[in-house]
Amino acid sequence: MTDGLLPELLARHTETYNAAAPEYERRVPQNYEHADQRVRRIAQSVVPGGKVLEVGCGVGLGLMWLARHGFICTGIDCSEEMVELARRRNPGADIIIGDFLSHGLSSFYDAIVAEAVVHLFPEAGVRAFMARCRELLRPSGVLCVSTTVGESSSEGWKVKSDFSGDLMRYRREWTRREFETLLTDDGWKILDYWEFVDPRGKNWMSIVGTLA
Repeated sequence: MTDGLLPELLARHTETYNAAAPEYERRVPQNYEHADQRVRRIAQSVVPGGKVLEVGCGVGLGLMWLARHGFICTGIDCSEEMVELARRRNPGADIIIGDFLSHGLSSFYDAIVAEAVVHLFPEAGVRAFMARCRELLRPSGVLCVSTTVGESSSEGWKVKSDFSGDLMRYRREWTRREFETLLTDDGWKILDYWEFVDPRGKNWMSIVGTLA
């Protein structure tokens, strides 16, 4: 991982999401329609037929919809169990097991999609994430990130309370204004913003941006 991040972050998240993978798979029917709607919204800002990288692709539901919308898709996730399920859902797709911040990705992408990923890093890690996106996006490329809308900001190790078992992961809570400011101060121009409530009642924000 990048210097300055908690050294156990990647190992702990790999362990947590390997354990959570079967439950994510069972929840696919709940998330099916939302994933389609999200990709339709993202597609409005991406060049048709463009190359898209999904970071934290999980069980591959988003990748499936991205491919159905005509995009050339690559997925990456640190969880071997998640990637196995994603590959079953997307046979023949390019889906990588690895750490986005350190993996030797060499392609340039028209879009990078990261749903429920940036809040797994401390603030310094989010800045490293944005820097990595800069390296991999084409000049006209877009970044789509989503995270829950927090009433106040906080970060630290927390139990993944909406899943069975005592699964721990690092969790950063962002307010809308704070997260938008982080992006704009880093040189991103916001193209689109929307909020939605997931099937478990959590309020999320999605932001599409491009380098100004």
